[in-house]
Formats: sequence, structure tokens, C-alpha cells
Amino acid sequence: MTINRETSPKMVLNHGTPQGSPLSPILSTIYLIPLLCLAKIWKFHGLSMYVDNRAIFATGPTYKIATDCMASALCSMMEWLTCNGLGIDLDKMEYISFQPPHTSTRHISYQILDLLLGLPGGWVLSVRQSNSV
Repeated sequence: MTINRETSPKMVLNHGTPQGSPLSPILSTIYLIPLLCLAKIWKFHGLSMYVDNRAIFATGPTYKIATDCMASALCSMMEWLTCNGLGIDLDKMEYISFQPPHTSTRHISYQILDLLLGLPGGWVLSVRQSNSV
């Protein structure tokens, strides 16, 4: 355990917080505060979290600009998670996109159906589109 740059000796833990404990969301929130602070500086995109679920929101005048914003946020979030010993269940990842009603695709470009994201380390992630939230 490290607090204020002071690290304790390694120890064996025989107990933990049980599933469904009211303490779990509080500890999770405390642990993830730096991630929320990171998201606070993002422009035209943001992060919403509930326990172990996260949603990145991005806006832009075209689908490409919005998805580029979202991809940047996702890379930033994945880097933070990796540095803090956490990860993402990539099989559960999906995205959905919207446009204002009565807007012509000639003004905002065509919707991106297969979202391919370049990730750190040269990985390419394919994210499936969902038709509902």
C-alpha cells in the first residue's frame, strides 16, 4: 500500500470487501478520483462512471471528429487504467452514435459502422456499434 509516496511492506490479506458491500462503491470512487480528474480536462468529450461501468461521451460536427475525440479519450483512459493495475473487458465494449433530427448526412458525413481504434503499443481495437443504449 502506498499513501503520500510512503510504501508499506508487503503483506498477505486474508479478508476483503464482500460482494454487494456498501463500502465497495465508496472505495471504488476514492480509487478512481484521479481518472475523473483526468477526464475533466478533455475538450468536447467526457467520462461518466458508475461502479465498474464507464461511458465516454464525445461531440463533433462530423462522425469522424467525434469518434477521433472518443478514441483519444479511450486511449488516455486505458493508459491510466493500465498504470493503476486495472483493465477493460474489451468484449463488452460497444458504441452508439446519434445525430440531430432532420440533419442531412452531407453536413455531418456518414456514420462510421466499424470503429477501429489505434491503441498504444500498435494494437488496433475493433468496437462494435450498438443500436440501443
